[in-house]
Amino acid sequence: MDKIGLRKKAIILRKQGRTYSEIQAKLKKSIPKSTLSYWCKDVILPEKYQTRIQKIVLNNAKKGVK
Repeated sequence: MDKIGLRKKAIILRKQGRTYSEIQAKLKKSIPKSTLSYWCKDVILPEKYQTRIQKIVLNNAKKGVK
């Protein structure tokens, strides 16, 4: 898959509310999260996806506190 195709797929997955880790796993590529963030910088997530991602982040933060 070429870089442009990879970028388009990453953007589609982000619009579906996927986290950067989920996008990496789905695409089966080790794309740096900073690159994914740059590619998806103009993607505006609907409220339900923002809430989902915030819950994931909070759950992961709780795991680190233990």
